Amino acid sequence: MELHYRGAVYNHIEPVVEMAESHLVTHYRGGIAKLRQPKRAVASAPVGQLKYRGAWVR
Repeated sequence: MELHYRGAVYNHIEPVVEMAESHLVTHYRGGIAKLRQPKRAVASAPVGQLKYRGAWVR
Protein backbone atom coordinates (compact mmCIF):
# COMPACT_ATOMS: atom_id res chain seq x y z
CA MET A 1 0.00 0.00 0.00
CA GLU A 2 1.34 3.44 -0.87
CA LEU A 3 0.72 6.25 1.63
CA HIS A 4 1.19 10.00 1.17
CA TYR A 5 1.74 12.60 3.88
CA ARG A 6 2.71 16.21 3.15
CA GLY A 7 4.28 15.28 -0.15
CA ALA A 8 6.28 12.32 1.18
CA VAL A 9 5.50 8.85 -0.15
CA TYR A 10 5.61 5.82 2.15
CA ASN A 11 5.27 2.14 1.30
CA HIS A 12 3.39 0.16 3.93
CA ILE A 13 3.50 -3.62 4.05
CA GLU A 14 0.92 -5.17 6.35
CA PRO A 15 2.21 -8.07 8.47
CA VAL A 16 0.68 -11.49 7.85
CA VAL A 17 -0.93 -12.80 11.02
CA GLU A 18 -2.27 -16.34 11.27
CA MET A 19 -5.56 -16.35 13.16
CA ALA A 20 -7.18 -19.19 15.13
CA GLU A 21 -10.86 -19.58 15.94
CA SER A 22 -11.74 -19.09 19.59
CA HIS A 23 -14.48 -20.72 21.64
CA LEU A 24 -15.70 -17.25 22.66
CA VAL A 25 -18.94 -16.04 21.08
CA THR A 26 -20.29 -12.48 21.34
CA HIS A 27 -23.42 -10.68 20.26
CA TYR A 28 -23.23 -7.47 18.23
CA ARG A 29 -26.26 -5.61 16.83
CA GLY A 30 -28.43 -8.67 17.12
CA GLY A 31 -25.99 -10.98 15.38
CA ILE A 32 -23.59 -13.60 16.66
CA ALA A 33 -19.86 -13.05 16.17
CA LYS A 34 -17.12 -15.59 16.84
CA LEU A 35 -13.88 -14.11 18.12
CA ARG A 36 -10.54 -14.90 16.52
CA GLN A 37 -7.14 -14.70 18.19
CA PRO A 38 -3.63 -14.70 16.71
CA LYS A 39 -1.87 -18.07 16.86
CA ARG A 40 1.32 -16.42 18.13
CA ALA A 41 2.34 -12.97 19.26
CA VAL A 42 3.46 -10.55 16.56
CA ALA A 43 6.70 -8.73 17.25
CA SER A 44 6.77 -5.11 16.21
CA ALA A 45 9.58 -3.71 14.13
CA PRO A 46 12.41 -2.11 16.12
CA VAL A 47 12.11 1.64 16.32
CA GLY A 48 15.20 3.75 15.83
CA GLN A 49 15.70 7.29 16.95
CA LEU A 50 12.49 9.31 16.78
CA LYS A 51 11.98 13.06 16.63
CA TYR A 52 8.82 14.80 17.84
CA ARG A 53 8.49 18.58 17.58
CA GLY A 54 12.23 19.06 17.74
CA ALA A 55 12.84 16.70 20.69
CA TRP A 56 14.76 13.48 20.11
CA VAL A 57 13.43 10.29 21.67
CA ARG A 58 15.45 7.11 22.00
